[in-house]
Amino acid sequence: MNIPCDTPRHGPRGSGAHYADRIKKLNRTHNLALLVLRARGAVSYEKGLGLSEIWRQAREMCLTMKYAGKVPTKQGLSGRLSELQGLGMVRSENNQVRLVDRDSHQFRYEKQPRWFLATSSSAG
Repeated sequence: MNIPCDTPRHGPRGSGAHYADRIKKLNRTHNLALLVLRARGAVSYEKGLGLSEIWRQAREMCLTMKYAGKVPTKQGLSGRLSELQGLGMVRSENNQVRLVDRDSHQFRYEKQPRWFLATSSSAG
């Protein structure tokens, strides 16, 4: 028995937030994430940053430069990065995988993804 449903499903891992096309204006945390990536020159996987590093730098900016108030949580920053990825402004990639089960050929990502600016947003 099939029941039709309009529940949105997320896309494949690394494709960004499925609702990103409905975002009309970037908020403070979006801009802070982009600012950190631009400041570090994160334009490729090799120069990209992990979530913890982005969060630490965003936290430092908020505390030392008084960047518009509260420090975002790491989970909140992760969500905003996913939205930016859905908008095509940033990308993330995992580089190392680990074989979990040789018989079933199951793999898992060994390290957390690295975030970097998409080529189209690095010019702006």
